[in-house]
Amino acid sequence: MRLSEVVDEAAVRTEVERLVASGVLAPEDAALIAVADLAWFFATELGQRVRSAGDGYHREWMFLATAPPETFDPTVGGDDTDRVLIRGVVDGLVVMPTAIEIIDFKTDRVRPEAVADRAAEYAAQVGLYARAVREIHRRPVAATHLVFLHGRRIVTHQESDA
Repeated sequence: MRLSEVVDEAAVRTEVERLVASGVLAPEDAALIAVADLAWFFATELGQRVRSAGDGYHREWMFLATAPPETFDPTVGGDDTDRVLIRGVVDGLVVMPTAIEIIDFKTDRVRPEAVADRAAEYAAQVGLYARAVREIHRRPVAATHLVFLHGRRIVTHQESDA
């Protein structure tokens, strides 16, 4: 999507149609896009930052990182050279001169009142994302954002290293 174009629901729909017409998106995949929920997101303060970030917004940022086994199981012993390979894809990064924000879009069909509990289930995942982003980009992570599109809620965790 051309982020500069997605100012409202009609514009999101137009962008989806453009992507289908250009062959970038299959019609059956386009039918699965929650256009109204995306329009909601782009109208939020975070969505506005994404839209205005230009080349500073990175979509589907893939990474490889390592972590000690104790990260996943505190009962695991071993020497200091043991590492677990982590492969992941971060939905979005807003890269700023002094810090980075991480965005993870969630399409869970969760009611707005259950979003906080569901967000807690994703804490370890976004923690791994933050660790990888810090180590690879060598700059602090200012915040992580879980964007629940269906529930139309954003759960933000301000990172302490920014």
